Amino acid sequence: MIIMLLNRRMSNKGVRRYALQTTMIVDLLSLTGSYVTGSCRKTKNSIYILLLLFLVFAYVFVHVLVAVHLIPERWKKLVAEKFGRLSCKHLWESNQGGEVNEKNWERRHNLLLMLAVLSATVTYQAGMNPPGGVWSDDKGVNGKPGYPILQHTNLKRYDVFYYNSVSFVSSVAITILLVNKVSCERGIKCYALRVCSVVGLVGLLIAYAAGSSRKAKQSIYLTIIAAAVLFSVPVQVFLLSSTDSTLGGRFCMCMKSLLEWAFGAPERGQEHTSEKQESSGHRVKKPRKRHKYLVLLAILAASITYQAGLNPPGGFWSDDDAGHTDAASHPVLNPPADSWWSIKGHVAGNPILADIHPRRYRTFFWLNSISFMGSIVVIMYMLNTSIWKMDVPLEVLQLIMILDLLALVTAFAAGSCRKLRTSVYVYGLVVAVVIYLVIVILLSKSIAGFLKPGEGSGSSSRRHPDGAPGTAGVPEQEV
Repeated sequence: MIIMLLNRRMSNKGVRRYALQTTMIVDLLSLTGSYVTGSCRKTKNSIYILLLLFLVFAYVFVHVLVAVHLIPERWKKLVAEKFGRLSCKHLWESNQGGEVNEKNWERRHNLLLMLAVLSATVTYQAGMNPPGGVWSDDKGVNGKPGYPILQHTNLKRYDVFYYNSVSFVSSVAITILLVNKVSCERGIKCYALRVCSVVGLVGLLIAYAAGSSRKAKQSIYLTIIAAAVLFSVPVQVFLLSSTDSTLGGRFCMCMKSLLEWAFGAPERGQEHTSEKQESSGHRVKKPRKRHKYLVLLAILAASITYQAGLNPPGGFWSDDDAGHTDAASHPVLNPPADSWWSIKGHVAGNPILADIHPRRYRTFFWLNSISFMGSIVVIMYMLNTSIWKMDVPLEVLQLIMILDLLALVTAFAAGSCRKLRTSVYVYGLVVAVVIYLVIVILLSKSIAGFLKPGEGSGSSSRRHPDGAPGTAGVPEQEV
């Protein structure tokens, strides 16, 4: 398919005759089949995953059927009017008369496709390489070689981790439906595909909470972090968007001024009446660009933190220390007397770094988890295209992404090395890059400010195309 798409003539003919679309659907079904056979060891689990795929298709079909043919239009208008009267109406996106322009439709299509590709990529790899690793063929192991260790040591947690399959199946189904223009357009208008995307993202959160930790308390903490970020964003948006003094008062004004100082003041109310169309188009394009940047950053952070959380640095213990017959000669279980660390015992499938460097592992685990949870929440909010509107402060989501990236840097510094000095070097590089950028920005601003008066003075002596001076023929009062 890639080779055919490199040739424009072949790709156009293949699309017109639905050859490439059919091949893509066959590829995705083959990918699902390989996931079904490779991610689990029991036939029952494979059947469950196939049933999930059919259930997703059935849900989208029923959702579209009910929304298009069974719900009366007057009920839809009534619901839209009800939401339009609420104070948070800008968070609700209503299709007036069910009409969606071509650009808006294409934008939603691309967003859903990006999210489906993200989910399918990370969940496929996680399914093939489950957290905790697989049993080796050593003599002292307790499990069957090639079977997941987590399934043997903690069956309930492994079953919860299989929400990873829900996310994979949802993303594959969305991609297949996006190939067909009719199903894609109806699914987007009726919010059926976005519901599947949200379910897939929630499945990612559950799979991460179950597969990245080995204790119920840690999983509960991760759920609290995701819920806190999920509810804090609408609260901040509501406070910053409201003008009622009882809700925000001076706090709202301080927060708005702080966000404007950090991210720049929004360009509002500075245009004349004759420039309304041009200015409105500019004001709409600017938040859309920021929306795209936020989506790309969130997808980047979510993909790498999900894989790093399920497969932490240092790997996993391949077996229990109690099951070794030659434990006396084992270099890891019985380190030398002058070694600076010692291990009292470990469990197969647990991260090695958690036993040899507990503080470093906790730093990596929590900051990596915060970055992942925050990125998924930002993606969930970006699924609502009404967030692009100017009355929703995107600075709130932008601030969350900045904190996510800082947490990602700290998790990298804690997990990529084993010495404190090397971790300090990582932050030293970050500080050096920030200082360099600040210096370049300040110099560019000073140079632009120095050159601006010269350009303004030179522009007054410009001539018209007919050769006459710029002030010729113009009354003195207008000049």
